Amino acid sequence: MSGEARDPYEAADGRAVPHPVLKKYYERESDRRPFVNALFDNAAEHYDFVCGLGSLGSGRYYRRWVLMQSGLRAGMKFLDVATGTGMLAQGATRIVREPGAVIGLDPSGGMLQQARKAVAVPPFSNSSIIERPPPE
Repeated sequence: MSGEARDPYEAADGRAVPHPVLKKYYERESDRRPFVNALFDNAAEHYDFVCGLGSLGSGRYYRRWVLMQSGLRAGMKFLDVATGTGMLAQGATRIVREPGAVIGLDPSGGMLQQARKAVAVPPFSNSSIIERPPPE
């Protein structure tokens, strides 16, 4: 394969990646994940505020409406993958109303720290927020 141009959207191990290495921010493919995780960790404290501004305050209502339109009902289970600060998990918790029925997963410790604050008060105290690192 020497002489062939390497696809910039493919990691050295053959995985597809969203963009080529951004040398302005990190030098190697192996630095991508720590860089992206730091972006989310550092933005977490302000994320809900910015989302509230962007949705003109309608986000909570809209998320619950979408969940209901998607068929989520009391008594069901809900897995929120990439839960971030838990905004969707909060809406799901209000709908399913069952202890342990909502689980949020996210690789960002900063986002999950904010999610834990949000679900630590009723009615969200029955939700689980779990940090799982993505597979290597």
